[in-house]
Amino acid sequence: HAADGIACRNLVQNPILDLILVDLFMPNFDIYEFLALAQNHPNKPAVVIISAQDDDREMERLLIAGAYAYLIKPVELDDIETLLVKIAEERNQD
Repeated sequence: HAADGIACRNLVQNPILDLILVDLFMPNFDIYEFLALAQNHPNKPAVVIISAQDDDREMERLLIAGAYAYLIKPVELDDIETLLVKIAEERNQD
């Protein structure tokens, strides 16, 4: 759990990360910088962005920048569960 961007960047130093759920608008946080950090992580964790912002252009930019998925709030628990299963299946294939 990370309360802000600084804690989130520190969390990425964990060598066993497979998945990161992150809010788009956290204090002290640049999502594009964070995506670059995650892409350089040895495990290449799947980064799932959660936001109330429903902006197709921004969503596309974030997916191109390395986000695995972009979920719009309010997020249903079933949607997260489906996504987690998909990520786990893809990682087991690698």
